[in-house]
Amino acid sequence: MREKINRLAEGNYEYEQSRVIVTPEVLDWNHVTKQVYQTSLVISNEKRHLMKGIVTTHAPEITIDPVNFRGVDSTIVVSVDMERVKPGENFESVLQIISDCGNEKVSLCIPKESVKAEASGHQIEDLSQFVSLVQKDIEAGVKLFDTPAFRDGLLAKDAQKQAIYDGLRASAGRKNALDNFLVSIGKKKPVTIAVEQVYRQYDACREAFQDEISITKNTWGYEEFQICSDASFLRIENEHITTEEFVGDRFVCKYEIDPEQMVMGKNYARIEIKNTRQTIKISVVAVKPGVQHEKAQKNRREQRTLCQMLKRHLAFCMNRLPLQDYLQEMDQLLQGSGLEKNSTRLQLYRIHLAIMEHQADVVTKGLNSLEEQAEELRKEHPERYAGFCYLKGIWTDDESVKEECIRQIRDCYEETGQDAQVLWCLLYLDPELQSEKKKFTTILEQLTDGCYSPIFYLEICQILNDTPKYLTELSEVIVQALHWGCKNHFIEKETALRYVYLAGRLRQYSAGVLEDMTLLYDRYPEDEILTVICKMLMRGQITTKDAFVWYERGVNHNLKITELYE
Repeated sequence: MREKINRLAEGNYEYEQSRVIVTPEVLDWNHVTKQVYQTSLVISNEKRHLMKGIVTTHAPEITIDPVNFRGVDSTIVVSVDMERVKPGENFESVLQIISDCGNEKVSLCIPKESVKAEASGHQIEDLSQFVSLVQKDIEAGVKLFDTPAFRDGLLAKDAQKQAIYDGLRASAGRKNALDNFLVSIGKKKPVTIAVEQVYRQYDACREAFQDEISITKNTWGYEEFQICSDASFLRIENEHITTEEFVGDRFVCKYEIDPEQMVMGKNYARIEIKNTRQTIKISVVAVKPGVQHEKAQKNRREQRTLCQMLKRHLAFCMNRLPLQDYLQEMDQLLQGSGLEKNSTRLQLYRIHLAIMEHQADVVTKGLNSLEEQAEELRKEHPERYAGFCYLKGIWTDDESVKEECIRQIRDCYEETGQDAQVLWCLLYLDPELQSEKKKFTTILEQLTDGCYSPIFYLEICQILNDTPKYLTELSEVIVQALHWGCKNHFIEKETALRYVYLAGRLRQYSAGVLEDMTLLYDRYPEDEILTVICKMLMRGQITTKDAFVWYERGVNHNLKITELYE
């Protein structure tokens, strides 16, 4: 200001403003780091006067040092962070110089060099060349795929491909990641395999022998496959293979069948060849000769009889079979069962039926006969011994004898690892299990441990029908029991509505629960059940023809469900 006052006092008047000069006209940018470019410029004016001002910009990537200047020649350092600029693109912006000699704009245009992708001494310019490289040399392709040049060069202008690359880059298998990337961006077809036979049968297997599976693939690329067998008599030679082991488009997988690990008669196995995209299942049936057909037929007849007896017992317990019909049909089944006349199982069944018919002589004689075998039975068949104690306990009027029977059954229950058959004996004899709550929790523990007996499903449903308040959650085993009850129409209305309420609170779609809801609706056509059915179908995004039958019912019943009409 003093300089200007002195100049005016001396009579030096300037009627034109001095023009601002920025040098150099073409800026030379230097790489300070990989992503930061830097240059310097000098601000002056035509008349070489002292000047001051500021340099500004709207671009956050630009750093100016210093922002304020004063002098005849002022040097300004400009730095630009190019991290967000894609390789091959330009960064463009403007610097605004505001001074007492006037204003000036400096346009910036900085090109960011493209990242060059090279492999095997050759520059790869696009993805098509990269695909050709992978077909010829997958190792070189994987090496380039793992370099920053691949992402920042070949994928520089495609954010979607970069996102796919970043997701697959984190996976463990490099060759798998590369192949999945090329499949995801549509540069190749996924590798799939096929076999000629999915069923194989071997008759008269007397000695160990080998056979093979011819596996073919559909196209080039890299994939890994697991090959496994679910039977000990069938051993796979190569449990893990890759497409690199194929000769052309074919791989021969060998396996061995060992009769030493087989039982007499038919033996079943399944070979699975699988990866993340597909699973091929091959069924194998191998027959070991020497089976005693009469014995096998007898065992099958016994199993069929036991199955029929179980059905009659369940029907009787659900009050669908009168007592006299039940006793008559059970007696007929035992006569044709094929069980040996003096077998303990047949004796136990006969005594049980005699107790129900109040045939004291038959019961007493049968119990006395088993009493003589009790010690041997305890050692060899503890579950049958528990059955004997159960029958003895429900028949006797002597409380001390009954208590001893309960104690013996409890011991068997612990010795057998909490066997389900032994637990059934306790359910009807042990006073501790006469409480519905205690019985309910005990049976649930048995089911949780892997028991799938319909007898216990019946007990659970019976307890819930009597006391619906015990149904507070839909655990896996409770759903299994309720599913049995729905299929057999053994769920009372109050229990059904409580099941429906809990089903409506499920956050995930469940096909099993949905089936139960449809069965309950057939029996109890309530809008509450129909609402849950529609909501579950919508939650699972089911749009089949059958599903729209339920949607139509919901619309016709004017159900207040969001998006039902859509």
